[in-house]
Amino acid sequence: MLRFFEQTNYIDVVRDHISENMNVRGYQTLLAKAAGCHNSHLSHVLSGRAHLNLEQAVAICEFWKLDELHTDYFLGLVNIARAGTEKLRGNFERHLDKIRSDSLRSVSYQEKDSAVVTLPSDKSVLYMSSWYPSAIHAAIEFEHLRTVTALSNRFHLPEDHVQEVLTMLADFGIAEENGGQWTSKSKIAIGGDTKPVTKIYHQAIRQKANLCLDTRGDHDYFTTNLISLPRAMLPEMKLKMQNAVRSVLADASEKSGEELIYLCVDFFVP
Repeated sequence: MLRFFEQTNYIDVVRDHISENMNVRGYQTLLAKAAGCHNSHLSHVLSGRAHLNLEQAVAICEFWKLDELHTDYFLGLVNIARAGTEKLRGNFERHLDKIRSDSLRSVSYQEKDSAVVTLPSDKSVLYMSSWYPSAIHAAIEFEHLRTVTALSNRFHLPEDHVQEVLTMLADFGIAEENGGQWTSKSKIAIGGDTKPVTKIYHQAIRQKANLCLDTRGDHDYFTTNLISLPRAMLPEMKLKMQNAVRSVLADASEKSGEELIYLCVDFFVP
């Protein structure tokens, strides 16, 4: 799930909140009531067949108790979705870029004790430029993968390469070493303009996936399909894909981790 200031579609923000509150009975109905609209209208919004107006968006922000910066960002996403021209959309996108920059001040890279460290653009690129920094960062959460040798054996990487990555993570303030044992200090959020960094990471993970095609394990699954659909069905199909991903992520969040899995999903019109 993307962090708030990495989102580019307000509907995804709403879906994420609903997913996070799936244990709250009738949460979508409560959200619709807070927005001052019928539940059926909110369902149309979630399926991409309608949009929130700004009054409804503000009411939802109040229901979520968002601060001013998060509210401005959410309203900006709504404005972009509702914009009728590319020029107007561009104006709103520039406003969102400024909000993203302002958000960095609220979670500074120097805040080493925070649960989430926001990396500035140059460090985000280093972290996302290949598959193994994020994999190693996640792996040191596991007690049996907290040494250079264990990580080297697990990921089939040279030990000096693993050491370089761990040193980088320590420099970023998100990992630390004690007596040869490495542990994670915090998770990361992407700072600056997220689009180019996300593209870099997207490419890096798919390069790793292509390599794994030659050595696929019993639990690996790869599929690529070209299909044709009525244009009117695209929002519905996209929603099905998103719900499937959210379901997997929700199941994973409720279990103790024993293995790392990359989940890569693409659904696009060429």
